[in-house]
Parts: sequence; structure tokens; C-alpha cells
Amino acid sequence: MEPFDTAGLSSMAFDELMELKKRLDGVLKDRIEVEKEALRAELKALEHLETKTLSDIPLAPIAGPKQRVRPAPKFRHPETGELWSGRGKQPRWFREAIKAGHTREGLCIDQ
Repeated sequence: MEPFDTAGLSSMAFDELMELKKRLDGVLKDRIEVEKEALRAELKALEHLETKTLSDIPLAPIAGPKQRVRPAPKFRHPETGELWSGRGKQPRWFREAIKAGHTREGLCIDQ
């Protein structure tokens, strides 16, 4: 939009300014009607589109909490039969068995 020089307006007579305002109001009123008609035409063109609500859209089933799978045991205590998967902190019986001379392979469950 071009800059508008308002210096010329301040030198105009009051009656001239009022007449200019009336003409601008008329032009703006016509322009508003043109814009409204363009929007109505655009809406009419969009009316054929199918509208969907949230209830129309199929939703995926909500999954429950994931079930954790326990890892298979890999080591067995030679006397008590306690089991350890080899994950996490070593159980006391495993550490004591290693100190007593057992090997990891000796405590391993044959699979």
C-alpha cells in the first residue's frame, strides 16, 4: 500500500472533508459487500465437502500396560536350586559360590 499524504487533508475545508468521508464510506460499504459475496461463494464451493465429527473417526483400541517378560534363568545354585537370570546385581549365593571355588560355567544351567 502506498503511503498516504495527510498534509493535504489538513488544508481542506470542513465541508470538503465531510464529503470525502461520505464518499469513502460508500466505497468501503461496496467493497465490504464484494468481499462478503466472495466469501459466500467460497463457502458454497466448500459445502459439498463431507464433514466428520470425532465420533465418525474410528479410533485404534487403547493398549493396556505392557507385560514385561521375565528373562529365562541362566544360573542355578548347586545346593538350594535358587535361580538367577544373569541380569542385574549378582545375588549373594552367586558371589559366595564363586568365592568358594565354583566357576560361572559350573553354575550355568544347561540349555
